[in-house]
Amino acid sequence: MTRSLLTGLLIGTLCASGCGGLALEHSLRETGRDWPQFGMNGARTAWSSQKLRPPLRAAWSQDIAGGVGSGSPVVIDSTVLVGTMRGELYALHTGTGKTLGWISLGEAIHGSPVVERFVAVVALANTPASLVSYDIYSGTVRWTHAYGDIECTPVKDEDRIYVGNLQGMVFAVSTFDGSERWRYSLPDNHALKGIRSSPALAEGTVLFGADDGALYALDSETGSLRWRTEAGAPVWAAPAVAGDRVIASTIEGTVLACELSSGAVLWRRAAGAPVYAGALIANAIAVVGTLGGRILALDLATGATRWETDAGGPVNAQMVAASTIGYVGTLTRELLAVDLTGGTIVWRYTLSGRIKSSAALANGQLFVATDDRELVAFREDHQ
Repeated sequence: MTRSLLTGLLIGTLCASGCGGLALEHSLRETGRDWPQFGMNGARTAWSSQKLRPPLRAAWSQDIAGGVGSGSPVVIDSTVLVGTMRGELYALHTGTGKTLGWISLGEAIHGSPVVERFVAVVALANTPASLVSYDIYSGTVRWTHAYGDIECTPVKDEDRIYVGNLQGMVFAVSTFDGSERWRYSLPDNHALKGIRSSPALAEGTVLFGADDGALYALDSETGSLRWRTEAGAPVWAAPAVAGDRVIASTIEGTVLACELSSGAVLWRRAAGAPVYAGALIANAIAVVGTLGGRILALDLATGATRWETDAGGPVNAQMVAASTIGYVGTLTRELLAVDLTGGTIVWRYTLSGRIKSSAALANGQLFVATDDRELVAFREDHQ
């Protein structure tokens, strides 16, 4: 199917479904206080030097008409952008929560949009037009391409984005026109095991996990395989990169550290329960949450447990950090603030829905989405 035909079909679908409208008054310019992509950066470390100390208060909440998948909101300039499982992309004002616009892209958005000034690239599942570039300034579709069912968040560099699909392929795609620069297929993938792990990018290397139980590293320029390391079980979590270490987790509850240059396993640790989200990297520790309701901080160098905390409910999302305070939600509807120096839970807040996705930290606010269609912005209580 050609790009023009895909674009025409998508536009027709949008118009037929009552697509709303999304056209901002200005392009978006990143600042040092933004949360510009899932996991904060290409290394997916989820750490910010900003300070946001509890207790927090809910400054505003907004109905976004659908739950949020495995990604997070992204915040650039004074705009928060979030995709929903109903296939809608919303833009809201960070200060007031006012809806600046929304557009229906037709099918489920599992991850976060990738944003560059006035363009948002969104990955979709269950549709031929699975990668869409939308101009949020003019309110038009720039391009669409068929890259298979996608249930993860792409990662970007200067002129490319990288993304994997449920058929077991990874693509490097031009941000300009969506054309394929290269593709990599999982080896001997006769059972069509897929890729649900959002890729990370560090030092010219694209890193991701796969359903075949391995962690992969590809050359970002050519797509050639640099190394493949057995993780022992499917990897759905996004890898996180800290210096020369890549931290990955499996759905059977193993956390492992590999050497970035070679893939050599430096340590493995049992988390005691499945891990579906990536690790927070902060202060020489990797922090992971489990579906068993435990939060563990592991020493980056050795894998030794620094501390362990009972979250009081299953954790399905990556923790994010403002300096020495980590924030994470649970499937029992609680938002937690954790002191990263010792693991003490210093604040709790109950929301109306389960928290399955990661939060975003920007401009002195924490943005949290729930599976009952709510996006909530929190600020320090004294503000």
